[in-house]
Amino acid sequence: MVLTLQDSLDVPQLATLSATLLVIQFDEAKSRRASVWTILGMAVRQAYALQLNVESTDPNMTWAEREGRRRLMWACYCLVRRPTPQDRETALIPPLCRTSLWEEESST
Repeated sequence: MVLTLQDSLDVPQLATLSATLLVIQFDEAKSRRASVWTILGMAVRQAYALQLNVESTDPNMTWAEREGRRRLMWACYCLVRRPTPQDRETALIPPLCRTSLWEEESST
């Protein structure tokens, strides 16, 4: 069975999001700004579909799995919030410091 790009995007997965973030970094290195912006939007939507913006309540999830989820969300956040050459304000991700996930982390 051969998987196509469409197959891998139909159901969001952590591996697909990780690969998407790598593609973004590659395109940035090649100065493909329009491509980066489009793919970044897709990555952010994948992160929200995976509910990476909220802490998982799954008791079977290991610390490493929780940390991996957090790091993927932070990677999306940092890519969206960093300054761009056009210095445009983005609305792809609201400030994360207002969500319970990040408040909980900072209080420990």
